[in-house]
Amino acid sequence: PATTAPGRGISRENAAKLKSPAYSAGYRERYPNFENVKRRLPQLRDNLRKLHAGGVPVALGTDMWAFPGLGVSIEMDLFVKAGLTPLETIRAATQTSARSLAIDAYYGTLEAGKQADFLVLLADPLKDVKNTRRISEIYKHGVRVDGR
Repeated sequence: PATTAPGRGISRENAAKLKSPAYSAGYRERYPNFENVKRRLPQLRDNLRKLHAGGVPVALGTDMWAFPGLGVSIEMDLFVKAGLTPLETIRAATQTSARSLAIDAYYGTLEAGKQADFLVLLADPLKDVKNTRRISEIYKHGVRVDGR
């Protein structure tokens, strides 16, 4: 059986695979749209900024399955680079995403009667949204997840 790295939710073997240059190179080969997206990133950021400024609810939800967990963190950083504040970005990833999926009765905010899935962080994500990667503990349905 695969061993889980302390403080991580995936096995050491899978983490090493996902971090390897070979995995990234293979991803670029399988998904040649990468260069197109990279080229259009300024326009994509501008569109996000305009939608947000116009009051359109913007939900964060990545389809970047290639890098489990990290994809959301990368997208959060892109939202901030597009001009949203870290707080607005965190809300887009939680409250607005839950509303857009019509699951906000159970998820999206931390309050009585909800599922209580949350992270305890080592640093303030409002100072730098990348601090959402600095995880101390994970709680699922209000219960601390093992391995943390």
